[in-house]
Amino acid sequence: MPFQTSGRYILFSFDMKERIIYILDPMHTPDWAPKEDPSKYYLDRIQKIGITLGRAMEAVQPEWNDDVYDWRRKIPDHIPKTFDR
Repeated sequence: MPFQTSGRYILFSFDMKERIIYILDPMHTPDWAPKEDPSKYYLDRIQKIGITLGRAMEAVQPEWNDDVYDWRRKIPDHIPKTFDR
């Protein structure tokens, strides 16, 4: 699921079977982002996506009752980063 903010695009990939969110961001994570878990930097975006995804899933699959905000998050380390925009 693509997410756009401030002229920047991030791709969130949801593994619904394993309940994992993969975060594919070509930009460098800011220095002030949490070092122990850089995925925490994306929690506000994941929350916004989770609300929309929850509504969509309830319409398609009424028994859906999951909160993607609680899913594990992974940032693949093989994504090339851009440092100069």
